[in-house]
Amino acid sequence: MYDGMAYWGLLIFFVPLLVTRLSFKSFLDIRRVYRKTIEALANTIEAQNPRRRGHGQRVASYSVDIGKEMGM
Repeated sequence: MYDGMAYWGLLIFFVPLLVTRLSFKSFLDIRRVYRKTIEALANTIEAQNPRRRGHGQRVASYSVDIGKEMGM
């Protein structure tokens, strides 16, 4: 009787963990693709004018520094 319950207990314990892991992996993949898309768009805009090269990276760096200074 208890042997069957142990298997159900393992199943009930591990299935939600597996679903959570897969959901989190999917979230991270979507986040990575989003970031790559934004980088590609910024690089496309910067490639049109040589004076703008690196502008997006500089703005991002300044934004992070300002955010840290403000305690964000």
